[in-house]
Amino acid sequence: MKTIATILITIFSLISISIAETRMWTSIKGDTIEAELVNIISKNVVLKKMNGKQIQVPVSQLCAADQKYLATMKPPKIEIEVDDDVDDKTIGSVSGYDYDHSSKRERLKCAVHVKKKSREDNSMPLIAHLFVFSKDLRREEYIIEGCEEWEFSFENQDSFSFSSDTISLEHSKNSYYGNSGRAYAGYVFWVESKDGKLVGINGSKGMFETNFVRIKTMTLNTKFDEDFITTFTPTKRKNRK
Repeated sequence: MKTIATILITIFSLISISIAETRMWTSIKGDTIEAELVNIISKNVVLKKMNGKQIQVPVSQLCAADQKYLATMKPPKIEIEVDDDVDDKTIGSVSGYDYDHSSKRERLKCAVHVKKKSREDNSMPLIAHLFVFSKDLRREEYIIEGCEEWEFSFENQDSFSFSSDTISLEHSKNSYYGNSGRAYAGYVFWVESKDGKLVGINGSKGMFETNFVRIKTMTLNTKFDEDFITTFTPTKRKNRK
């Protein structure tokens, strides 16, 4: 079953590139034409001439400068792998006839690898977002424990690696008072163009993927419920690298 995020990516890939800009295009033979870029379809570019007529031109038949320009206009196809390494350790345990108490500490770090799938040149500026979540076991709220951004492009390399800071959480179980503290709840990582169009996404839970637009507006230490309604908003902003 396709997630909403997957459907969004499919829709974005089918939408024509709308560029309200007319420019001179030059072929490898030196011929020129003034036209507006309408779309990039596979290995062809659709141009709209000044008289309104649309034509398709193989990208390979355009000059190097035009090919470089096109490489900044179409989002690349990417593959995202996320490794959320969680190390949990019991730091306290007490048991009695009718009483049990145990405490754990979690240390976690998310490592992300993003790879360009196509061989075509691509230098579109991109923004990667990584959010890491915990859950308040008493209040049943989610908290943003890690919140980072990176700007990059595939102009000079075909893959990138990103990593969250190490996060430490503690939580406990008590037969009298129930569960308390914060426990690791998952992550969501996505890549978008600078104008906000989704290029790729990977989340530990489907609800994080489908609500990434809401998550994007949140900041570090923000708290929200299962409906992604914010219950606490801090003043600290997200980190950008």
